[in-house]
Amino acid sequence: MSKPLLLRFPLADILLLAEHAAAAPDHRTSSFSDATGACLVWVKDDGTYFMSNGSPHLPGRATHHHVVHADGWGPGTENELRNTPVGGDDFAEYFPLNEPLSGDATSTMLEQIRAAVADGLRWLELEVSKDTVGLAYSD
Repeated sequence: MSKPLLLRFPLADILLLAEHAAAAPDHRTSSFSDATGACLVWVKDDGTYFMSNGSPHLPGRATHHHVVHADGWGPGTENELRNTPVGGDDFAEYFPLNEPLSGDATSTMLEQIRAAVADGLRWLELEVSKDTVGLAYSD
């Protein structure tokens, strides 16, 4: 069994994506997800990253969409990700921004991200194991 993998995403950049998704007039969805409305989308293809599902999309510098890669897991790391709990298959996982997070009935993900940035935290962390994904904020 492989040990969990900790993916760290720059929180200020994640906030930019979240605010874009929240303000967008329309949202892209997937037939593989029942999420609707504003979401952050965690993607694994050539590296692993978050993007906004807001439409029109937030333009990126070098890509069609603005994306925020995990620290150390940018383009060119697809083969290395195969040997981690993230795995080899490409995917897109939707994180709704305006719904209460499980275990916290009063706070949405968007509210948590805003509060974490205001508190000076620097990272959104995903701890990925074979069967679970945990989310936290850290400095």
